[in-house]
Amino acid sequence: MKKLTLIPLIIFITLLFSCSSDDNPTEPVGQKLEPKAPTVKTIELPEHMAQSSDPHAQMAEVWIGMANSFTAFSGLFVPPEGAKSLPKGNALNDEGKYIWTVGPLSITLIYSSDDEYTRWKVIYNGIDNGSAYVNWVFMEAEQTADGNSGTLLMYKENSTELAAKWTWNNAADGSYDCTFIDQTDAGWKLDVHENADNSGEMNFYEDVNGEFILRYKITWNADGSGAWWDYENNESGSWQ
Repeated sequence: MKKLTLIPLIIFITLLFSCSSDDNPTEPVGQKLEPKAPTVKTIELPEHMAQSSDPHAQMAEVWIGMANSFTAFSGLFVPPEGAKSLPKGNALNDEGKYIWTVGPLSITLIYSSDDEYTRWKVIYNGIDNGSAYVNWVFMEAEQTADGNSGTLLMYKENSTELAAKWTWNNAADGSYDCTFIDQTDAGWKLDVHENADNSGEMNFYEDVNGEFILRYKITWNADGSGAWWDYENNESGSWQ
């Protein structure tokens, strides 16, 4: 099983943005774009499954937590109170730009919205925890104008190399799909499908020489019972 390497990073980022401030805020002049956070959904397992002592149900809960982890970033695409703003149309091609500081670290949010998509980009400049950044794009996101589908990308430190990727989609039938790809270690992918009745399925893939190989599958019913398949060890089972 792969290590859940992004959990400490998620906690750190949440604390970082919650403490953000700007000692010298400037009042915006003229028209500006008001950033809104991406519309994201949290996958909720049936209560019986979430409380189950079965190790495979518990494993599913951990993995679903990783699939849900990108929801912690939704608030990070909204600038904190006191952030400096640049008016819409000020050499930014109808993009909104906000800047704030956390100690010696300067954080820039670039936000744009049109009839088809809303886009966010977070850029670091300065120093944080001994690391220096120069126009490093930390993460960016894109969501359809109706809020039903989106993508969030996170990059490795001081690199353009992808660290993690989330994609999500809300279907007309009430079902929801989320894919999470972690490339901070050896690489793995998690696909989750949730039905409108709270039943669902998740598939865990391992990156083997650039190809994702299915290693594990878990399905669950609306009442919280479920089944699992371990393809690597050729085992399967169920819980009630």
